[in-house]
Amino acid sequence: MKHISQAYILLKESLQTYSDHVELADQHLQKALECAPNDKKDEIRQARELVRASMEEGNPSVWHIRRAELILRKVLGSMPGVSPDRWIAMGHLAEAADECVTDFPEFANEIREERLRLLDNPSYDVPFLRLISKARALLEAKKQQNNEGKQ
Repeated sequence: MKHISQAYILLKESLQTYSDHVELADQHLQKALECAPNDKKDEIRQARELVRASMEEGNPSVWHIRRAELILRKVLGSMPGVSPDRWIAMGHLAEAADECVTDFPEFANEIREERLRLLDNPSYDVPFLRLISKARALLEAKKQQNNEGKQ
């Protein structure tokens, strides 16, 4: 369900000026179709058709994206044992890891490990403050390094 969670997050972000995330959401929905349980494939396929329709219009259609988002939320809510909010949190963690893998591969792996712990244990308390503090420190160090390189 990682791919559905990531698609959901990307669609939400596409409505917040990240229009290129619609294509990434479509890619995750394709991967979700490949590994989803058979009883979820029709809903995922329907969400993907809406996402693809918004892409064909030349720019993300808010209506299509919202509809796809609602379908994915329904799919996430029907999965046993884990609330939709947990799936969405896992999607955000997956996106965070993906976004920093190029510059901070060790940190990306650390985020991934936390996501997998949450997946294995829905009551796991992810150390969000520690992760945020570390992300800020890494970004600040990179910023200082870039500034020193310009001098």
